[in-house]
Amino acid sequence: MPPKCSTWNIPWGRDRVPVLTSASMGRVIAIANQKGGVGKTTTAISLAAALAIAERPTLLLDVDPQASSTKGLALRPGPGGEMYGVLTGEAQIEEILLPTELECLTVAPASRDLVGVEVELVAEKGREFPLSQAVARVRDRFDFILMSRQVVADIRAFFKEKVYRTIVPRNVRLGEAPSFGKPIMLYDIRSRGAESYLNLAREVIRHHEKTSARQRTEQPHP
Repeated sequence: MPPKCSTWNIPWGRDRVPVLTSASMGRVIAIANQKGGVGKTTTAISLAAALAIAERPTLLLDVDPQASSTKGLALRPGPGGEMYGVLTGEAQIEEILLPTELECLTVAPASRDLVGVEVELVAEKGREFPLSQAVARVRDRFDFILMSRQVVADIRAFFKEKVYRTIVPRNVRLGEAPSFGKPIMLYDIRSRGAESYLNLAREVIRHHEKTSARQRTEQPHP
């Protein structure tokens, strides 16, 4: 059975974010495309919400200078800060996490300060590692960690069978949901968009469980 996200009997971190511990290291998923305006944020928010509805502890990591995922869930950084502080070493990722309307969904928020973070880190030793280090600190607390990013490669040609097969069609309700600060499942659960992202979440969970089972069988026995 997947871990429940009930928070009545688990410790709480700063700003009342539940400190969940996943049974295994969380799977990191990048929502990637080389173009802007192609639905990366919508997919990140909707898939994260669908996984949370399936009672899988999920972290949505906003590394967008426009803070699209943060705004799309009607959130703003709290007293603990946001991803700019994490990437520059001014804050720990645990300090910035925000709860959402969905019990199993947590967000690491962003702000426009991220615009200049690459310039500020250009002379820093190990500047390419702060994001991976931040993820590593909380990876055992979540089943899934999602982020949207731009890349310069053709995704399907490069990743081949690792690309998920679920197709998400264009849908008016999907476009409307961010304006109301809600994932599609809370805005219109009966829409084609919601159905598609729930199907994608099922595919992600099946793939994760299959991979985890294979890794367990491949581990050497004492």
